[in-house]
Amino acid sequence: MRAKIQSTPKDYLSQLEKDIPEVIRKRNEESKKWLEVQIRNLNKPNLQDVEEFVDQQAFYNYASENFQNVRDRVDMYGQIYNVLAEFQLKVKKEDKDSFGESLTAISKLSGHIQDVETKQEEYKETFKKDVAERVPKLDAEINALYEKAQDPKYLEGENMEKMFDILAELDEIEAKFKELEAAKEKYNKWQEVLETSPTVFEHLDDCRDQMSLRCLMWRSLNEW
Repeated sequence: MRAKIQSTPKDYLSQLEKDIPEVIRKRNEESKKWLEVQIRNLNKPNLQDVEEFVDQQAFYNYASENFQNVRDRVDMYGQIYNVLAEFQLKVKKEDKDSFGESLTAISKLSGHIQDVETKQEEYKETFKKDVAERVPKLDAEINALYEKAQDPKYLEGENMEKMFDILAELDEIEAKFKELEAAKEKYNKWQEVLETSPTVFEHLDDCRDQMSLRCLMWRSLNEW
């Protein structure tokens, strides 16, 4: 019994030497993978269009919000390894190497975040001009579709014999409207990221109302 009691601390340390590195190995790998993903997402030095900039801003915001927590966790793993070393408990070489890779990844991600911050304003000004040029073209397309949807033939009963042709035209108008509405949502999202006032497309809602009314009428007549 006495020998068993005396051997307990040694056995306990032996178990710690096995269990703790396994836990830290797993947690460190998770942190390293997270860091590597953020590095890939932000490693785009030359953005070509506004969509790339908007995507990068989303990646940047996510990485910035969570980076410090990941750094703190990796720092804690290092402190635990130091404690293990003080008690002369072994840590596998591959675990030490993996931890070192996490530290390297932290340094790289920090550099990428700084690069993004440095270039943000320059990109914003460039892509504000890009969006400003796109908006009038979209507005013109919406207005043209609005005019098309108001064609009197879509409200005239004598066109019953042309029902299938009219339904086909209305399907085309509806599909085009959905495309333009999606573009409007995208442009407004871009403007939000670029910190400019979202454009109000004056005839978009009217176009939706006119189109919905005509589609409902002709589809109801077709079913009736």
